[in-house]
Amino acid sequence: MQKKFEIDASDSAISYLTIHVQLIIQEENHEKINTLLVFPGKNVQGELLRYKISTYFTNIEITNVTSEYMNLDNRQLVIIVGDQGGIRSNTIHISERLDGNDVRKIQQFLDGMGTQDLLKDSYFYRINVSTPAEVIRTLTESSGYSDFIPYIQERERMSTTDIGNYVALPHPFLKGSPTQAKLIIGINKRPIKWGMQEVQLILLFIQDANLTTNEHFFEETYRHVKKIDVIQKLIQTDSKQDFIKTWNLGGIL
Repeated sequence: MQKKFEIDASDSAISYLTIHVQLIIQEENHEKINTLLVFPGKNVQGELLRYKISTYFTNIEITNVTSEYMNLDNRQLVIIVGDQGGIRSNTIHISERLDGNDVRKIQQFLDGMGTQDLLKDSYFYRINVSTPAEVIRTLTESSGYSDFIPYIQERERMSTTDIGNYVALPHPFLKGSPTQAKLIIGINKRPIKWGMQEVQLILLFIQDANLTTNEHFFEETYRHVKKIDVIQKLIQTDSKQDFIKTWNLGGIL
């Protein structure tokens, strides 16, 4: 660029541009999110909003702008301007201005997609055991992750992973999955003593090989734990599909 435009650039400016180019390349390598924009105004204003959203979020691909609320099941994300339409797990309601609050809503959804992937690919078991050690062994052996038992037990010895309202979040210490992060859901037949509290819902999280934690998943889990009515409904679910539906209705998205 210096040769092309005959300019002098400081080292800090070069570093700044390098970082931004790297971020753009990383975003381009991510799979695009199939998105519909529902905009009740004039077409030209809808296209302008499409451009603004795509500029903020390069991994969002708005494939259509429409003025009517329609069947949205085949879309990963639906952005609706105004209050028309219902509230679904894949919809976000924003204002035409696309202000800071709207940007945060969209970013929160994008962060939450990692949680949805975890839930979709999770293992789900209803179990009947008496101790945390039995829970850990049953869940890991059933899902093929028994090699992680010593690392999970080591983490429990450091401090128990009960987080309140009948929920525990066990995870291995300094050991990750050889492929991708994995969530193993266990619902025990009855509450059992786990640390200082009673636990019935166990969310066993195994981070990926790079020991990367899904921070949004942990944040949303703690948000759910505050709602005892949601936890009680989750404990009553009999299938992974029911669990995911109840989780989403609990306000994760």
